[in-house]
Amino acid sequence: MPQQAAADVTVQADLDYMDEVASRALGNPPAPGVPAPPPEPPPGAAAGFIGRAAAHAHMGTRLSDVERMLLVKRGVLRVAHLFSKEQVVYNDNVLRALRALDRRLAAVPGLLATAEADLGGLTDAVDRLTREVGDLRRAVDEGARRHRALAEEIAVLRAGVDPPRP
Repeated sequence: MPQQAAADVTVQADLDYMDEVASRALGNPPAPGVPAPPPEPPPGAAAGFIGRAAAHAHMGTRLSDVERMLLVKRGVLRVAHLFSKEQVVYNDNVLRALRALDRRLAAVPGLLATAEADLGGLTDAVDRLTREVGDLRRAVDEGARRHRALAEEIAVLRAGVDPPRP
């Protein structure tokens, strides 16, 4: 009996996966038997992880004064530092970038609130502008109507004043 192709076997699994993604995107709970996603970390949770990483960013480059075999360790440390000094600089740069990213992410809720408030103001301004454009169109239409009426009146008056031309 011929075996099914791998693509044939996973078609239903792929469809089920896409259905689950769509369901969750709509805010539905996970289907039975499907693991729930891990909870979102609270705002500022990254700072704790960054702090833990920072504690180890200079690992192996500093020895405390209470270390045993201080002289031997310090010698090994100096030799190792020749190979690891660029890694320490890299670690510092990564930590700096992560802290900057964390600060910017922390500012996102405030920016979203400001954007929502601005959007509300923009909606009000668009509504006001729409009303004003409608008023202006009505005024232009009224002006055009008056212009036609005056043109007709002038034509009648002119007909009464001007003798007919042969």
